[in-house]
Amino acid sequence: MNRTMVLAEWRRAWQALHAAELLSSAGYHEDAMNYDAQMTFSSPEVQQECQRTREFLDRIRRYLLIQGFAENELGTGASPS
Repeated sequence: MNRTMVLAEWRRAWQALHAAELLSSAGYHEDAMNYDAQMTFSSPEVQQECQRTREFLDRIRRYLLIQGFAENELGTGASPS
């Protein structure tokens, strides 16, 4: 496992989730999902996908901790370091 790349991807995943949550809260639901320009998404749909993503990242966090990553390397879900 390339530790540097894992941490870079980890941080990028959290940044992407936070960006989606901000776009959704500002009413830009389609931009938060960004799948298809012809599709529309409601606020509840976007919130549900953000929650599913957060749960997935929590599972990945547990896996990375088992693999020897330190908690301070991973940061927190609210504010990755």
